[in-house]
Amino acid sequence: MPIKGEPSLRQFAFQQQRNDSLFDAGACLRNASIKRVNGLTGMSRACDGAHCLDRSGFCEALAMFWRGTVPRRSVRYARTGRCSTLSGTPFPASDSAMSADSDFQAKAAGLIEAGRFFFRRGWVPATSSNFSARLDGEQAAVTRSGAHKGRLAGDDIMRVDLAGNSLEAGKRPSAETLLHTTLYGRDPAVGCVLHTHSVNATVLSRLSGDVLEFSDYELQKAFSGVTTHAGRLQVPVFENDQDIPRLAARVLAWLEHHPETYGYLIAGHGLYTWGAGIADAVRHVEAFEFLLECELLTRRLQHE
Repeated sequence: MPIKGEPSLRQFAFQQQRNDSLFDAGACLRNASIKRVNGLTGMSRACDGAHCLDRSGFCEALAMFWRGTVPRRSVRYARTGRCSTLSGTPFPASDSAMSADSDFQAKAAGLIEAGRFFFRRGWVPATSSNFSARLDGEQAAVTRSGAHKGRLAGDDIMRVDLAGNSLEAGKRPSAETLLHTTLYGRDPAVGCVLHTHSVNATVLSRLSGDVLEFSDYELQKAFSGVTTHAGRLQVPVFENDQDIPRLAARVLAWLEHHPETYGYLIAGHGLYTWGAGIADAVRHVEAFEFLLECELLTRRLQHE
């Protein structure tokens, strides 16, 4: 039994289940037990097998339990993300580790919400598209391969290094991850990259040659740093290519000569855009989608 003042494991699990389903509370209940460890109430095998947002690091759910119930102690955890047993040796929790995990969870929640918003707008059909957010100078959070972006869960967001390699055993990132991480490596100010597959972007990418240009639209001011409608916004269009390193190199070559670029199209494929954070990148997707729809409608009316 928990000591006086401590929440029961069941109460704790359901608390976390309500907290935007950060992990599978049911799995936690099935696989966890409370017992005495060195005279203190501890948790053994807690969260073993639970679906935490961060499978490659410290289990935030378990950390929250410890902070409110028992003295801080060390925990063994594998890079698979399965929390193991209490070690019994006093060990202060690392503030940097908790901060990094909290940052991952916040970024993951933001990407999940973006996916739901885009799906409602029809911009991420089926299992298309991919999203990412920078975690630090060496890692990014990215959607896993094959995940439906309108129904993302915590387990669908994973860590990769900036070479696009998975940092989580058993998980495969999107095939286009290198198109994201290349942007992070090029510009430290980029904090989020979003790729969508709307009808407008796909159709116009097939009709616009090498560059699609917008001018004199008020909504051009939605892009960070743009303060007037009186200007030209160029969007390069790259030929679709299954050789992602080659495509990434072509994108980089364009950006070296056009650093003011806010996004690009891949022919017959979709839109890539980015921003300093998730909110900025989402705003840029919205702005691009408005401009793309205006352009497509204008062309249609001109031919009627």
